[in-house]
Amino acid sequence: NTSIAVMRLVAAVLLNVGLLLLSGVGALRQPLRLLLRHRHRHQRKTVMAAMAAESPPPSTGAARRVIIVPGNGCSGNVANANWYGWLERELSASAAFEEVVLRNMPDPMMARESKWLPFLRNECKADATTLIVGHSSGAEAAMRLAEGTELAGIVLVSACWTDLGEPSEAAAGYYNRPWQWDKIKANCGFITQFHSDTDPFIPLSESDHVAANLGSDYRVLEGRSHFFDYPFPELLEEVVGRAAGADAAGTPEEVDFTGTWSRNAGLGVNNLAYLRAHGSSREESMAQAKAPYVQKWTRDDEGQPLEWTVVTYESDGTTPRRELVYHMGEWSESHDGNQGREKGDGKHGLMHPNLLSENAGQLTRTTDFIQVEDSTSNSGSRAWAHRTRTTTKLGLETTTRYLSGGRMVVERRLDLDGRGITSTEVFDRS
Repeated sequence: NTSIAVMRLVAAVLLNVGLLLLSGVGALRQPLRLLLRHRHRHQRKTVMAAMAAESPPPSTGAARRVIIVPGNGCSGNVANANWYGWLERELSASAAFEEVVLRNMPDPMMARESKWLPFLRNECKADATTLIVGHSSGAEAAMRLAEGTELAGIVLVSACWTDLGEPSEAAAGYYNRPWQWDKIKANCGFITQFHSDTDPFIPLSESDHVAANLGSDYRVLEGRSHFFDYPFPELLEEVVGRAAGADAAGTPEEVDFTGTWSRNAGLGVNNLAYLRAHGSSREESMAQAKAPYVQKWTRDDEGQPLEWTVVTYESDGTTPRRELVYHMGEWSESHDGNQGREKGDGKHGLMHPNLLSENAGQLTRTTDFIQVEDSTSNSGSRAWAHRTRTTTKLGLETTTRYLSGGRMVVERRLDLDGRGITSTEVFDRS
Protein backbone atom coordinates (compact mmCIF):
# COMPACT_ATOMS: atom_id res chain seq x y z
CA ASN A 1 0.00 0.00 0.00
CA THR A 2 1.11 3.53 -0.70
CA SER A 3 2.28 5.12 2.52
CA ILE A 4 0.36 7.96 4.09
CA ALA A 5 3.38 10.22 3.91
CA VAL A 6 3.89 9.60 0.21
CA MET A 7 0.17 10.14 -0.42
CA ARG A 8 0.32 13.48 1.37
CA LEU A 9 3.36 14.60 -0.64
CA VAL A 10 1.93 13.39 -3.95
CA ALA A 11 -1.41 15.10 -3.30
CA ALA A 12 0.28 18.38 -2.46
CA VAL A 13 2.61 18.25 -5.48
CA LEU A 14 -0.21 17.34 -7.87
CA LEU A 15 -2.27 20.19 -6.54
CA ASN A 16 0.56 22.65 -7.13
CA VAL A 17 1.11 21.33 -10.66
CA GLY A 18 -2.61 21.65 -11.35
CA LEU A 19 -2.63 25.21 -10.15
CA LEU A 20 0.32 26.08 -12.37
CA LEU A 21 -1.46 24.56 -15.37
CA LEU A 22 -4.62 26.45 -14.54
CA SER A 23 -2.67 29.69 -14.49
CA GLY A 24 -2.59 29.40 -18.27
CA VAL A 25 -6.37 29.73 -18.37
CA GLY A 26 -6.42 32.46 -15.78
CA ALA A 27 -7.88 34.82 -18.35
CA LEU A 28 -10.96 32.60 -18.47
CA ARG A 29 -11.32 32.30 -14.70
CA GLN A 30 -10.63 35.92 -13.82
CA PRO A 31 -13.79 37.48 -15.35
CA LEU A 32 -15.99 35.20 -13.25
CA ARG A 33 -14.09 36.08 -10.10
CA LEU A 34 -14.32 39.79 -10.94
CA LEU A 35 -18.04 39.44 -11.58
CA LEU A 36 -18.60 37.79 -8.21
CA ARG A 37 -16.46 40.40 -6.46
CA HIS A 38 -18.43 43.21 -8.16
CA ARG A 39 -21.77 41.62 -7.33
CA HIS A 40 -20.96 41.29 -3.66
CA ARG A 41 -18.71 44.34 -3.32
CA HIS A 42 -20.93 46.28 -0.92
CA GLN A 43 -21.83 43.15 1.03
CA ARG A 44 -18.17 42.08 1.25
CA LYS A 45 -17.12 45.49 2.53
CA THR A 46 -19.75 45.30 5.28
CA VAL A 47 -18.78 41.74 6.23
CA MET A 48 -15.08 42.44 6.43
CA ALA A 49 -15.58 45.64 8.41
CA ALA A 50 -17.60 43.74 10.99
CA MET A 51 -15.32 40.72 11.03
CA ALA A 52 -12.14 42.77 11.20
CA ALA A 53 -13.37 44.37 14.41
CA GLU A 54 -13.97 41.14 16.31
CA SER A 55 -11.59 40.39 19.13
CA PRO A 56 -11.51 37.52 21.61
CA PRO A 57 -12.77 37.59 25.20
CA PRO A 58 -10.34 39.09 27.74
CA SER A 59 -8.91 35.72 28.74
CA THR A 60 -7.51 35.08 25.23
CA GLY A 61 -4.72 36.59 23.15
CA ALA A 62 -5.22 39.34 20.62
CA ALA A 63 -2.92 39.40 17.59
CA ARG A 64 -1.37 42.16 15.49
CA ARG A 65 0.42 39.88 13.03
CA VAL A 66 -0.39 36.59 11.30
CA ILE A 67 2.02 33.98 9.96
CA ILE A 68 0.53 31.32 7.67
CA VAL A 69 2.58 28.11 7.84
CA PRO A 70 1.81 25.64 5.01
CA GLY A 71 1.95 21.89 4.94
CA ASN A 72 4.83 20.01 3.35
CA GLY A 73 5.02 19.43 -0.39
CA CYS A 74 4.66 23.07 -1.47
CA SER A 75 7.71 23.24 -3.71
CA GLY A 76 6.51 26.10 -5.90
CA ASN A 77 4.97 29.42 -4.97
CA VAL A 78 3.21 28.69 -1.70
CA ALA A 79 0.59 31.38 -2.45
CA ASN A 80 -0.75 29.10 -5.22
CA ALA A 81 -1.20 26.11 -2.92
CA ASN A 82 -4.40 25.16 -1.12
CA TRP A 83 -6.04 28.12 0.66
CA TYR A 84 -2.83 29.86 1.74
CA GLY A 85 -2.79 32.68 -0.81
CA TRP A 86 -6.56 33.13 -0.49
CA LEU A 87 -6.28 33.57 3.28
CA GLU A 88 -3.40 36.02 2.91
CA ARG A 89 -5.44 38.14 0.50
CA GLU A 90 -8.57 38.07 2.63
CA LEU A 91 -6.70 38.99 5.81
CA SER A 92 -4.84 41.79 4.07
CA ALA A 93 -8.10 43.14 2.66
CA SER A 94 -9.70 43.08 6.11
CA ALA A 95 -7.05 45.47 7.48
CA ALA A 96 -7.45 43.64 10.79
CA PHE A 97 -3.71 43.04 11.20
CA GLU A 98 -0.57 45.14 10.88
CA GLU A 99 1.16 42.39 8.89
CA VAL A 100 0.21 39.09 7.23
CA VAL A 101 3.17 36.83 6.45
CA LEU A 102 3.15 33.99 3.92
CA ARG A 103 6.62 32.84 2.84
CA ASN A 104 8.01 30.00 0.79
CA MET A 105 9.46 27.71 3.43
CA PRO A 106 12.96 26.21 3.40
CA ASP A 107 13.03 22.44 2.92
CA PRO A 108 9.41 22.52 1.62
CA MET A 109 9.10 18.81 0.81
CA MET A 110 10.30 17.38 4.14
CA ALA A 111 9.37 20.32 6.39
CA ARG A 112 12.13 19.48 8.86
CA GLU A 113 11.77 21.08 12.27
CA SER A 114 15.46 21.97 12.34
CA LYS A 115 14.91 24.28 9.36
CA TRP A 116 11.34 25.49 9.86
CA LEU A 117 11.45 26.65 13.47
CA PRO A 118 14.54 28.88 13.08
CA PHE A 119 12.96 30.30 9.92
CA LEU A 120 9.73 31.13 11.78
CA ARG A 121 11.60 32.75 14.67
CA ASN A 122 14.35 34.59 12.77
CA GLU A 123 12.93 35.33 9.34
CA CYS A 124 9.19 35.53 10.01
CA LYS A 125 9.70 37.14 13.44
CA ALA A 126 7.18 35.05 15.38
CA ASP A 127 6.57 36.66 18.75
CA ALA A 128 3.93 37.42 21.39
CA THR A 129 1.99 39.63 18.97
CA THR A 130 1.79 36.88 16.34
CA LEU A 131 -0.99 34.45 15.51
CA ILE A 132 0.27 31.29 13.78
CA VAL A 133 -2.02 29.49 11.33
CA GLY A 134 -0.52 26.06 10.67
CA HIS A 135 -1.79 23.44 8.24
CA SER A 136 -0.79 19.78 8.42
CA SER A 137 2.99 19.77 8.95
CA GLY A 138 2.63 23.50 9.59
CA ALA A 139 0.36 22.69 12.54
CA GLU A 140 3.05 20.50 14.09
CA ALA A 141 5.59 23.27 13.50
CA ALA A 142 3.26 25.72 15.24
CA MET A 143 2.94 23.47 18.28
CA ARG A 144 6.70 22.86 18.60
CA LEU A 145 7.32 26.59 18.14
CA ALA A 146 4.85 27.34 20.94
CA GLU A 147 6.77 25.09 23.33
CA GLY A 148 9.49 27.71 23.53
CA THR A 149 8.02 30.91 22.06
CA GLU A 150 5.26 33.09 23.48
CA LEU A 151 2.57 33.66 20.84
CA ALA A 152 -0.73 35.51 20.66
CA GLY A 153 -2.27 32.18 19.72
CA ILE A 154 -2.27 29.28 17.26
CA VAL A 155 -4.87 27.98 14.83
CA LEU A 156 -4.21 24.35 13.93
CA VAL A 157 -5.64 22.82 10.75
CA SER A 158 -5.31 19.03 10.32
CA ALA A 159 -2.96 18.55 13.26
CA CYS A 160 -1.51 15.25 14.46
CA TRP A 161 0.82 14.22 17.28
CA THR A 162 2.50 11.04 15.97
CA ASP A 163 4.40 10.22 12.79
CA LEU A 164 1.68 7.66 11.95
CA GLY A 165 4.36 5.04 11.48
CA GLU A 166 5.78 6.75 8.40
CA PRO A 167 9.60 7.04 8.18
CA SER A 168 9.48 10.26 6.15
CA GLU A 169 7.24 11.89 8.75
CA ALA A 170 9.50 10.70 11.53
CA ALA A 171 12.48 12.25 9.72
CA ALA A 172 10.84 15.70 10.00
CA GLY A 173 11.78 15.65 13.69
CA TYR A 174 8.54 16.78 15.31
CA TYR A 175 7.64 13.41 16.80
CA ASN A 176 10.92 12.20 18.32
CA ARG A 177 10.13 13.32 21.88
CA PRO A 178 7.11 13.89 24.10
CA TRP A 179 4.95 16.90 23.38
CA GLN A 180 5.12 19.61 26.06
CA TRP A 181 1.40 20.29 26.15
CA ASP A 182 1.51 22.47 29.26
CA LYS A 183 4.17 24.75 27.77
CA ILE A 184 2.18 25.12 24.56
CA LYS A 185 -0.89 26.14 26.54
CA ALA A 186 1.08 28.52 28.74
CA ASN A 187 2.67 30.26 25.75
CA CYS A 188 -0.53 30.71 23.72
CA GLY A 189 -3.30 33.18 24.45
CA PHE A 190 -5.71 30.83 22.65
CA ILE A 191 -5.64 27.57 20.70
CA THR A 192 -8.17 26.79 17.97
CA GLN A 193 -8.25 23.56 16.03
CA PHE A 194 -9.99 22.48 12.79
CA HIS A 195 -10.19 18.93 11.49
CA SER A 196 -12.28 17.13 8.88
CA ASP A 197 -14.15 13.90 9.46
CA THR A 198 -13.02 12.76 6.00
CA ASP A 199 -9.31 13.55 6.24
CA PRO A 200 -7.61 10.77 4.20
CA PHE A 201 -4.23 11.26 5.87
CA ILE A 202 -4.77 12.09 9.53
CA PRO A 203 -7.45 10.15 11.45
CA LEU A 204 -9.73 11.87 13.93
CA SER A 205 -8.09 9.97 16.77
CA GLU A 206 -4.94 12.04 16.17
CA SER A 207 -6.70 15.41 16.30
CA ASP A 208 -8.86 14.24 19.21
CA HIS A 209 -5.69 13.55 21.18
CA VAL A 210 -4.25 16.98 20.39
CA ALA A 211 -7.50 18.69 21.38
CA ALA A 212 -7.78 16.75 24.64
CA ASN A 213 -4.24 17.68 25.69
CA LEU A 214 -4.38 21.33 24.62
CA GLY A 215 -7.97 22.06 25.63
CA SER A 216 -8.40 23.72 22.25
CA ASP A 217 -11.52 25.24 20.74
CA TYR A 218 -11.99 22.12 18.61
CA ARG A 219 -14.16 22.07 15.50
CA VAL A 220 -14.67 18.99 13.35
CA LEU A 221 -16.10 19.93 9.94
CA GLU A 222 -17.88 17.50 7.66
CA GLY A 223 -16.53 16.35 4.31
CA ARG A 224 -13.56 18.72 3.98
CA SER A 225 -10.86 16.12 3.27
CA HIS A 226 -7.40 17.49 4.18
CA PHE A 227 -8.54 21.10 3.68
CA PHE A 228 -7.05 21.54 0.23
CA ASP A 229 -9.74 23.87 -1.07
CA TYR A 230 -10.76 27.48 -0.58
CA PRO A 231 -12.66 29.48 0.45
CA PHE A 232 -12.37 28.39 4.07
CA PRO A 233 -14.87 30.77 5.77
CA GLU A 234 -14.68 29.18 9.20
CA LEU A 235 -10.94 29.74 9.32
CA LEU A 236 -11.22 33.33 8.06
CA GLU A 237 -13.82 34.20 10.67
CA GLU A 238 -11.75 32.67 13.46
CA VAL A 239 -8.52 34.44 12.49
CA VAL A 240 -10.09 37.86 11.97
CA GLY A 241 -11.92 37.45 15.25
CA ARG A 242 -8.57 37.25 17.02
CA ALA A 243 -7.31 40.64 15.84
CA ALA A 244 -6.16 43.07 18.48
CA GLY A 245 -8.15 46.26 18.98
CA ALA A 246 -9.37 48.71 21.54
CA ASP A 247 -11.43 47.09 24.25
CA ALA A 248 -15.16 47.63 24.52
CA ALA A 249 -16.40 49.46 27.59
CA GLY A 250 -17.71 47.49 30.54
CA THR A 251 -18.20 43.74 30.68
CA PRO A 252 -20.59 41.25 29.05
CA GLU A 253 -22.53 41.09 32.33
CA GLU A 254 -23.31 44.79 31.96
CA VAL A 255 -24.91 44.42 28.53
CA ASP A 256 -28.65 44.90 29.11
CA PHE A 257 -30.98 43.59 26.43
CA THR A 258 -33.93 43.70 28.83
CA GLY A 259 -37.17 44.85 27.19
CA THR A 260 -39.44 44.39 24.20
CA TRP A 261 -37.82 44.99 20.83
CA SER A 262 -39.49 45.70 17.48
CA ARG A 263 -37.68 45.54 14.18
CA ASN A 264 -37.28 48.84 12.34
CA ALA A 265 -37.67 47.55 8.78
CA GLY A 266 -36.51 50.86 7.31
CA LEU A 267 -33.02 50.49 8.79
CA GLY A 268 -32.25 46.98 7.55
CA VAL A 269 -29.34 46.23 5.21
CA ASN A 270 -29.28 43.37 2.67
CA ASN A 271 -32.21 41.55 4.28
CA LEU A 272 -33.85 40.62 0.97
CA ALA A 273 -30.69 38.98 -0.36
CA TYR A 274 -30.20 37.19 2.95
CA LEU A 275 -33.71 35.73 2.86
CA ARG A 276 -33.34 34.80 -0.79
CA ALA A 277 -30.19 32.87 0.11
CA HIS A 278 -32.34 30.75 2.42
CA GLY A 279 -34.51 29.68 -0.50
CA SER A 280 -37.41 32.12 -0.31
CA SER A 281 -38.88 33.62 -3.46
CA ARG A 282 -38.56 37.36 -4.06
CA GLU A 283 -42.19 37.89 -3.05
CA GLU A 284 -41.81 35.82 0.11
CA SER A 285 -38.59 37.61 1.02
CA MET A 286 -40.20 41.03 0.62
CA ALA A 287 -43.10 40.00 2.83
CA GLN A 288 -40.80 38.56 5.47
CA ALA A 289 -38.55 41.62 5.49
CA LYS A 290 -41.52 43.97 6.05
CA ALA A 291 -43.50 41.84 8.51
CA PRO A 292 -43.53 42.84 12.22
CA TYR A 293 -40.81 41.14 14.24
CA VAL A 294 -41.19 41.54 18.01
CA GLN A 295 -39.17 39.90 20.79
CA LYS A 296 -38.99 40.24 24.57
CA TRP A 297 -35.62 39.71 26.25
CA THR A 298 -35.39 38.80 29.94
CA ARG A 299 -32.19 38.24 31.89
CA ASP A 300 -31.68 35.16 34.04
CA ASP A 301 -31.07 36.81 37.39
CA GLU A 302 -30.66 33.55 39.29
CA GLY A 303 -26.93 33.02 39.00
CA GLN A 304 -26.65 33.09 35.19
CA PRO A 305 -26.40 36.78 34.21
CA LEU A 306 -25.11 36.00 30.70
CA GLU A 307 -28.10 33.81 29.82
CA TRP A 308 -31.19 35.35 28.28
CA THR A 309 -34.75 34.13 27.74
CA VAL A 310 -36.23 35.38 24.48
CA VAL A 311 -39.94 35.29 23.64
CA THR A 312 -40.86 35.82 19.98
CA TYR A 313 -44.39 37.09 19.27
CA GLU A 314 -46.91 36.82 16.48
CA SER A 315 -47.34 39.83 14.22
CA ASP A 316 -49.82 41.32 16.70
CA GLY A 317 -46.91 41.80 19.12
CA THR A 318 -48.77 40.27 22.06
CA THR A 319 -49.37 36.58 21.29
CA PRO A 320 -46.30 34.50 22.27
CA ARG A 321 -45.05 32.24 19.50
CA ARG A 322 -41.83 30.74 20.84
CA GLU A 323 -39.69 30.93 23.97
CA LEU A 324 -35.99 30.16 23.82
CA VAL A 325 -33.23 30.28 26.46
CA TYR A 326 -29.81 31.28 25.11
CA HIS A 327 -27.29 29.33 27.19
CA MET A 328 -23.58 30.10 27.22
CA GLY A 329 -21.39 27.58 25.40
CA GLU A 330 -22.73 24.74 23.27
CA TRP A 331 -26.40 23.82 23.60
CA SER A 332 -29.21 22.28 21.58
CA GLU A 333 -32.65 23.41 20.49
CA SER A 334 -35.33 20.88 19.65
CA HIS A 335 -37.62 21.42 16.69
CA ASP A 336 -40.54 19.44 15.31
CA GLY A 337 -39.58 19.63 11.65
CA ASN A 338 -42.42 22.05 10.88
CA GLN A 339 -41.19 25.04 12.85
CA GLY A 340 -42.00 28.21 10.93
CA ARG A 341 -43.90 26.38 8.18
CA GLU A 342 -47.44 26.39 9.50
CA LYS A 343 -47.61 30.02 10.62
CA GLY A 344 -46.05 32.49 8.29
CA ASP A 345 -43.03 30.55 7.00
CA GLY A 346 -40.59 32.36 9.23
CA LYS A 347 -42.12 35.83 8.83
CA HIS A 348 -42.31 36.43 12.55
CA GLY A 349 -38.70 36.10 13.55
CA LEU A 350 -38.36 32.32 13.68
CA MET A 351 -35.46 30.56 12.06
CA HIS A 352 -36.20 30.15 8.38
CA PRO A 353 -37.76 26.70 7.75
CA ASN A 354 -35.28 25.88 4.99
CA LEU A 355 -32.56 25.76 7.66
CA LEU A 356 -34.37 22.94 9.45
CA SER A 357 -34.63 19.27 8.64
CA GLU A 358 -38.01 17.94 7.56
CA ASN A 359 -38.19 15.72 10.62
CA ALA A 360 -38.02 16.51 14.28
CA GLY A 361 -34.51 16.88 15.59
CA GLN A 362 -31.91 19.08 17.25
CA LEU A 363 -30.15 22.25 16.21
CA THR A 364 -26.69 22.63 17.69
CA ARG A 365 -25.89 26.17 18.82
CA THR A 366 -22.92 27.83 20.50
CA THR A 367 -23.32 31.18 22.29
CA ASP A 368 -20.66 33.51 23.64
CA PHE A 369 -19.81 37.20 24.00
CA ILE A 370 -17.25 38.86 21.74
CA GLN A 371 -16.08 42.40 21.07
CA VAL A 372 -17.11 43.97 17.75
CA GLU A 373 -16.84 47.33 16.08
CA ASP A 374 -20.12 49.25 16.04
CA SER A 375 -20.97 49.20 12.33
CA THR A 376 -23.56 51.96 12.81
CA SER A 377 -20.92 54.39 14.13
CA ASN A 378 -18.14 56.24 12.31
CA SER A 379 -16.06 56.59 15.46
CA GLY A 380 -14.66 53.06 15.45
CA SER A 381 -16.18 52.42 18.87
CA ARG A 382 -16.47 48.86 20.08
CA ALA A 383 -19.18 46.99 21.93
CA TRP A 384 -19.73 43.69 23.66
CA ALA A 385 -21.85 41.49 21.41
CA HIS A 386 -23.97 38.40 22.05
CA ARG A 387 -23.03 35.85 19.35
CA THR A 388 -24.79 32.59 18.53
CA ARG A 389 -23.49 30.17 15.91
CA THR A 390 -25.96 27.58 14.64
CA THR A 391 -25.23 24.51 12.56
CA THR A 392 -28.01 24.17 9.98
CA LYS A 393 -28.60 22.01 6.95
CA LEU A 394 -27.63 24.93 4.67
CA GLY A 395 -24.47 25.87 6.54
CA LEU A 396 -23.19 27.74 9.58
CA GLU A 397 -25.37 30.71 10.56
CA THR A 398 -23.90 33.32 12.89
CA THR A 399 -26.10 35.92 14.63
CA THR A 400 -24.40 38.78 16.49
CA ARG A 401 -26.37 41.27 18.62
CA TYR A 402 -25.13 44.42 20.35
CA LEU A 403 -26.50 47.74 21.64
CA SER A 404 -25.85 51.04 19.89
CA GLY A 405 -27.52 54.35 20.69
CA GLY A 406 -30.35 52.68 22.57
CA ARG A 407 -31.07 50.26 19.71
CA MET A 408 -30.24 46.59 19.19
CA VAL A 409 -28.17 45.89 16.08
CA VAL A 410 -28.45 42.32 14.75
CA GLU A 411 -25.88 41.17 12.20
CA ARG A 412 -26.35 37.79 10.56
CA ARG A 413 -24.08 35.71 8.37
CA LEU A 414 -24.87 32.45 6.55
CA ASP A 415 -21.92 30.50 5.13
CA LEU A 416 -23.53 28.99 2.07
CA ASP A 417 -21.54 26.87 -0.41
CA GLY A 418 -18.28 28.53 0.59
CA ARG A 419 -19.54 32.12 0.42
CA GLY A 420 -20.86 34.35 3.16
CA ILE A 421 -24.24 36.10 2.89
CA THR A 422 -24.81 38.85 5.46
CA SER A 423 -27.58 41.14 6.66
CA THR A 424 -28.12 43.77 9.35
CA GLU A 425 -31.35 44.44 11.26
CA VAL A 426 -32.05 47.23 13.75
CA PHE A 427 -34.55 46.93 16.62
CA ASP A 428 -36.15 49.68 18.70
CA ARG A 429 -36.90 49.13 22.39
CA SER A 430 -40.44 49.94 23.52
